[in-house]
Amino acid sequence: MSIFAKAKEAAPKTTGAKKKEKVVVSVDLGDKIKDLQETRDEIAVLEAKAAMLEGDIKPVARQKFIELVNQEKARPESFILESNCSKILVIMQDKYLKVTDAKEQSIDQAGLSELIETKETFSFNPELLAKYEKQISDAISKIKSIPDEDKAKLIEAKVEKVIKKGTIDRLPQFSNVEQVFNLVEPVCQLKNQ
Repeated sequence: MSIFAKAKEAAPKTTGAKKKEKVVVSVDLGDKIKDLQETRDEIAVLEAKAAMLEGDIKPVARQKFIELVNQEKARPESFILESNCSKILVIMQDKYLKVTDAKEQSIDQAGLSELIETKETFSFNPELLAKYEKQISDAISKIKSIPDEDKAKLIEAKVEKVIKKGTIDRLPQFSNVEQVFNLVEPVCQLKNQ
C-alpha cells in the first residue's frame, strides 16, 4: 500500500489545547480599552443585524436568479435587486456549500451525480518533514532510515466531495433549474450599489 493510500486511511485527530492562566498587566490607556470593547460590541450587533437582513434578501435573490436563468436560458453574471429605491448587486458564484453525505445522496437520487467530484488534497506533515528534511530529497518509498509508521504519517490526505466548477453555468441545460440550483446551493454574494 502506498503512503498516499495510507494517508487517506489515517483520520486526523484533534486534541484540545491546555488552557494557560492569563497574566494581567496594568497600563494607563485612559478609556481606550473600554472604547474598543464597546466598539467591538456595536460591530457584533450590526453584523448580526446584517446577517438577519441577508437571511431575508438572499432567498429572494436566489428565486429571482432562477427566474432569470429560466427566462434568459443563460446564467446572469450578476443582477441588481431594487426595493424602495435601494439597490443591491447580487452575484451567484461558482462556489458551493459543502457536500455532505445527505446532500450527495439527494443529488444522486435526482440523477445528477455528474455534478459531484471527489477532491483529494495531499500535504506533508510539517513536523515530520522538518524532522527528515535531509532524507526527503530521496524517493520517499526508498528511504530506509524513516520508520514505516512515520512514512505512513508523512503524507496527510484530505478527501472531500465538491460540486464541480462550472455547474452554475450549466443550469440552463437542466429541465428543472430550481431543483438543481437548490441541490447544489451556489454561494450568493450581495454588494452595496
